[in-house]
Amino acid sequence: VIEDGFSPRYTSSGHLFFLRGDQTLLAVPFHPGPAERMGQPKQVLDSVVVFSVGPNGLYDVSDVGTLVYSRGPPIGLGSEESRIVFVDSSGSQEMTPVPSGQLQFPRLSPDGRRLAYTRDARVYVYEFLDGDNTPKTPADQVSLFPIWSRDGSRIAVFRFGGAGEEGTAAVFSADVPGPATTVAAVEGRVVLPQGWTPNDDGLLVVIDDFSPGVNSDLAIVRFGSDTTLVPYLQADWNEGPGALSPDGRWVAYVSDQSGEDRFYVRSFPEPGPPHDLSPPGIDVNGIPVWARDGSAIFWRSGDSMMASEVTTETDFRAGPARLLFVGNYGPNFDVTEDGRFVMITAPESDSTEAGGDGEPESEHRTILV
Repeated sequence: VIEDGFSPRYTSSGHLFFLRGDQTLLAVPFHPGPAERMGQPKQVLDSVVVFSVGPNGLYDVSDVGTLVYSRGPPIGLGSEESRIVFVDSSGSQEMTPVPSGQLQFPRLSPDGRRLAYTRDARVYVYEFLDGDNTPKTPADQVSLFPIWSRDGSRIAVFRFGGAGEEGTAAVFSADVPGPATTVAAVEGRVVLPQGWTPNDDGLLVVIDDFSPGVNSDLAIVRFGSDTTLVPYLQADWNEGPGALSPDGRWVAYVSDQSGEDRFYVRSFPEPGPPHDLSPPGIDVNGIPVWARDGSAIFWRSGDSMMASEVTTETDFRAGPARLLFVGNYGPNFDVTEDGRFVMITAPESDSTEAGGDGEPESEHRTILV
């Protein structure tokens, strides 16, 4: 019906939306019965963000003609030769046996025996004991940001690209094959999981739509007979990404409330006063990561790995930020029990990792076609 088209969306108004390789979004009157178009496609807009695998476009459209989308360059998923490595606090690197490829978002299981990560925008789990490397999400969906539950039995992901599953937070079993279950969806916005609450009874999430003038917020998904989504931080500035402490009592997160991105820590689940961890003049990027014992918080500043030692027994206290090492790695990482960093090599020629620096310019609008 449509040549060279992908990432289709059909609306009850009788229109088929689709993308082409030049990032142009088009629409055409369409009859679903005999599956035939009723006219010529017309351009709706250009420069829609496209993930380099799938491919998938970052947009959605409602039956009443409300179009939500992100504009910007295509999002690459790293070099074919990217590798997952262990890096110690001095910067010494050790290669892992995980096969090379387009890799992102490494996350260790609580027992350290398995590694969840994305390859070609699918979530895989690698078993360090036997070398098993299994895809856990379907190939026709973009799945990112895997987060292990505290007991290691489940993995939460952000997924995009399936009918009715645009930008949702979903959960699947780490051990039993089967589809993921959507646990949080907000019309016109995306829901990105950040961490599991104590007792694995909910998720900390970021609610965003990447639109100018619309701020991202942190919220809590509470599981139960009726799963609910309740605000954690809402303000006239951006809150998130974030990470829950190992004891579940604190959230380290990024905010631009000062006019620039800085790291803060607040109590959880009730947000207390913010503790500012960012030294003056130090850029922050990526997602903060807690030491496994909660004794430190790590983050990236450009190519630098930064750390602050913290205490959380009664009140929160943080020592001065210090530089650990400098290296050309992706912004997303994890930390082992013995203090090594699980990182992804990022050759100079790589495009920016999704979720790292250089987020695409985005907006939303209501259209009539």
